[in-house]
Amino acid sequence: MVVFCRELTGPSQQRSRQSSRQAKSVEDDVEGHLIYRSGDWLQERYEIVSTLGEGTFGRVVQCVDHRRGGIRVALKIIKNVEKYKEAARLEINVLEKINEKDPENKHLCVRMFDWFDYHGHMCISFELLGLSTFDFLKENNYLPYPIHQVRHMAYQVCHAVKFLHDNKLTHTDLKPENILFVNSEKQKYFYHSHLDWDESTSAGRYVRDNCKPLRRYMLCDTEEHHQLFDLIEAMLEYEPSKRYTLSQALKHAFFSPLKSDHASKHWDLGRDISR
Repeated sequence: MVVFCRELTGPSQQRSRQSSRQAKSVEDDVEGHLIYRSGDWLQERYEIVSTLGEGTFGRVVQCVDHRRGGIRVALKIIKNVEKYKEAARLEINVLEKINEKDPENKHLCVRMFDWFDYHGHMCISFELLGLSTFDFLKENNYLPYPIHQVRHMAYQVCHAVKFLHDNKLTHTDLKPENILFVNSEKQKYFYHSHLDWDESTSAGRYVRDNCKPLRRYMLCDTEEHHQLFDLIEAMLEYEPSKRYTLSQALKHAFFSPLKSDHASKHWDLGRDISR
């Protein structure tokens, strides 16, 4: 069977690599993950460098793409499990639509380069981005982002999600871990749009101890912090008909400084948000 192999150069080494492929077989672990190691190749194109992360769906590895001039890419390798493979096919359809609607990548959504089926593992190649907003925060001992960076980041997220909504797409897992730099059981606690719970239950005690008024998380009493929390409250309004749309959010006073200095077109972060 065909498998990955080590990078070799020269005619004799090429023959050795072909022989090695014939001698090995593709293996999965008990959970359906593809078994690989650093230096292995996929499709005679992607050379695995390191593992970037792991999720329920599979793993993401950093690779050298030898057909794209040796650039580094992020390769998502889906488990050889049918439900995850089907989810990957749906994801590919969405990513292809994004590429079609935004060929110049102006709307800050992650760019898919390629996809293929490798012995039952759906594989998706993406541009290699930086840390997530969560991991960056974690690596900096959870030191809060300055308000001017929060403004840029929030504007770019709203800009990207509005693009998705305009194209009838919904991001169903928007969270700090899924917002990258470039270089449910909450419903039962509500009744008629207000928090309502039984404090005698374990769930009720959890809400009492952990859910606090949003404004209590403000660190400063400046006007721009009040504007930020006003925007957050409007976007988290429980009643959909009263909740801010993204078009309304982009016009909020919190973003006014960006419009005055045209920063909405020239992102001024050392590490831009993407995708």
